[in-house]
Amino acid sequence: MAFRRRTKSYPLFSQEFVIHNHADIGFCLVLCVLIGLMFEVTAKTAFLFILPQYNVSMPTADGETVHYRYGPKDLVTVLFYIFIAVILHAVVQEYILDKISKRLHLSKVKHSKFNESGQLVVFHLSSVIWCFYVVVTEGYLTNPRSLWEDYPHVYLPFQVKFFYLCQLAYWLHALPELYFQKVRKEEIPRQLQYICLYLVHIAGAYLLNLSRLGLVLLLLQYSTEFLFHTARLCHFADENNEKLFNAWAAVFGVTRLFILTLAVLAIGFGLARVENQAFDPEKGNFNTLLCRLCVLLLVCAAQAWLMWRFIHSQLRHWREYWSEQSAKRRVPAAPRLAARLIKRESGECGSACGRWAPPAPWTRPAAPPPQRGLFGSCRGLTGMWLGPDGLSGGGGRQVRQGPLWPPRAGRRWGGELWQEACLQAGLGDPIKGGRLPLCPRLPPCSASRPGCLPGCRLCLSLQG
Repeated sequence: MAFRRRTKSYPLFSQEFVIHNHADIGFCLVLCVLIGLMFEVTAKTAFLFILPQYNVSMPTADGETVHYRYGPKDLVTVLFYIFIAVILHAVVQEYILDKISKRLHLSKVKHSKFNESGQLVVFHLSSVIWCFYVVVTEGYLTNPRSLWEDYPHVYLPFQVKFFYLCQLAYWLHALPELYFQKVRKEEIPRQLQYICLYLVHIAGAYLLNLSRLGLVLLLLQYSTEFLFHTARLCHFADENNEKLFNAWAAVFGVTRLFILTLAVLAIGFGLARVENQAFDPEKGNFNTLLCRLCVLLLVCAAQAWLMWRFIHSQLRHWREYWSEQSAKRRVPAAPRLAARLIKRESGECGSACGRWAPPAPWTRPAAPPPQRGLFGSCRGLTGMWLGPDGLSGGGGRQVRQGPLWPPRAGRRWGGELWQEACLQAGLGDPIKGGRLPLCPRLPPCSASRPGCLPGCRLCLSLQG
């Protein structure tokens, strides 16, 4: 039974072989246990792996009912269902998640989170349905006093004990899956945190005989987690879908409040009024002030930590959102220079410079050959000695020498005429630091300003 397509064979029992075939290995072990049920010699040992142990028959008005206690043999049953969880994990990954992720074309980071949320959605959904069925059939919702009355709850119904064993098996199987799934190192600490939290709370409720209270708290917690991971899966499919996240944010705070209220009511007030208050591990009684304070402290600390992480993440998302909005507002619009109607004569330049866009409709005029006028050709006018501050006497490089450049003594072109021409064209004062856009017909300018628009106002002003 192959769960993954393999195109490369690995050495037997090597690291890569175990990683790629761990589900097949687990299936073989489960199959061996099931085959053991067929033979009388091995049937008792096989039942030790499959069924819960420590059953006790208790007389009732309708007859006898079978209840269960916990003991060391439960570890064998948990081990068997760890392999069952590994197999189911591989089936969900191979036949559901991999097929969906191929269509979404996710990145490596999103692909890892998608697989994590996909597995947890399946687990939380099945756990919510199962837990709700147990809570309703046992009458824990209709009679809240039963959560602390008749403590200690040493004898458990079959479905309650089997539920706890399966929960422990799933969260224990999640630890080696971090290695088998090759989870990124950055994700391992975060996943270890919530795995250990679930193990501590579930095992604590099971060993301290608080199974009834633990069922109700798990029902509330799993419902919230199911909504969160469903919202994350929908976000991977459609990044603009934020409705489920908003619903989860509203439910999350209410769930924390319900869990804290129920824990304080059952442990702080309910168990404190029970007559049997003593520390007797043999009878399963842990109803002392110290034990109650430790349990309350653990539950309250976990809920406070979850609430702090939730508030911190929400504030971070809000800061990122408002920073993006403010960044969009700060982007300045491209300045548009007002068009000027200038009389053009024969021999004027049709070259372009600057970022002035003529009003629509507009067609590019045919560029006439350069002609010599009062100040020489248009190429000569724009090919000046340019520096970092526009027209300057140094710090730049000479693009081209015009017929009137460089200026000689006695010519007004070297300073006053150039300043007057720039001011008339609306380009600023070049002597006081005004910028001079270059003509794109020259090779250096075409390389530096490939997107210049037609209509050189400086050339038009000089030639006009």
